[in-house]
Amino acid sequence: MNHIAQIVWKCFQDGQVFGDIYTIPFIRTTTELLGRIRNYRFKIYPKDSLIPAEVWKYDTESILEGLHNAIAHQNYEKDARIIVTENIDSLKFQNDGNFFDGDYQQYITGEKTPKSYRNPALVKAMVNIKMIDTQGYGIHKMFQSQKDRFLPMPDYDQSTTEEVVLNLPGTIIDENYSLMLLANPGLSLTDAVLLDQVQKGHTISSSAVAMLRKRKLIEGRLPHIYVSKDIAQATNQKVEYTKHKGLAEKKCEALLLDSLKDHGSLTKQEIVRLLWDVLPDQLDDKQKMNKIEYLLKQLRLKGEINNKSKGKESIWMLGKS
Repeated sequence: MNHIAQIVWKCFQDGQVFGDIYTIPFIRTTTELLGRIRNYRFKIYPKDSLIPAEVWKYDTESILEGLHNAIAHQNYEKDARIIVTENIDSLKFQNDGNFFDGDYQQYITGEKTPKSYRNPALVKAMVNIKMIDTQGYGIHKMFQSQKDRFLPMPDYDQSTTEEVVLNLPGTIIDENYSLMLLANPGLSLTDAVLLDQVQKGHTISSSAVAMLRKRKLIEGRLPHIYVSKDIAQATNQKVEYTKHKGLAEKKCEALLLDSLKDHGSLTKQEIVRLLWDVLPDQLDDKQKMNKIEYLLKQLRLKGEINNKSKGKESIWMLGKS
């Protein structure tokens, strides 16, 4: 077959870029590439224990799964190389082609079995020498391994219709998410994957939101959802939970009124500074300003505060105008 048949490994480490090129026979060179990847153990410290959880940065089986899948499912008509990029906190595998049968989400639970392959002869050969399996468990094992090691889930977010891109995290993105997995070993893989999406700020379906809410794993309203109070308390995320939720509207009103009572008057800028950090931190700047504007309008309509502007400066005081 007229094909370049190469794997390019690039490594970005300590401000330097280096790498190598590997070619056939891949049964040998993938093992060589595996040996070049920087893999080591690190510790995750639970907040309620002096005994850390010690985990590998990468699971060896997951590295080989990502690499062997790229070889097995590459679209060789494109005459393109497989690219493995090692960053300080992740591995990225790129191969030409798309998911030939279904999409990766269907394989996470391990229930889907592929019916056909782009390269059936190659896949059969790789199965015979135990490089891959044909039961559809490979992606499931990668996700399960990340959960078992309390790390963020793999993702294919950068994939296109022409290319499959697997990103395999090798470090903690959100410490609280890892501590949540550590404190809740019985959490299902499905729940862990969905909560991983929540932690990363990704959008999940309304049905998934309803399911997680029913299990009391999340709170908030779309699109601003966050880990629930029960989980937060179990994993020492109480401060983070309060920041996400912010003070209730009545408490914000009371804080403003108390401050006006203490100081006599406040400018609009001072009110913004007073309330900004107690509003839910998942609100963007525009939403926070709208929230403050609404609160001032409601208090003014109720006659509890009034506004006396001087030029461009807006000054607020207690009482009717």
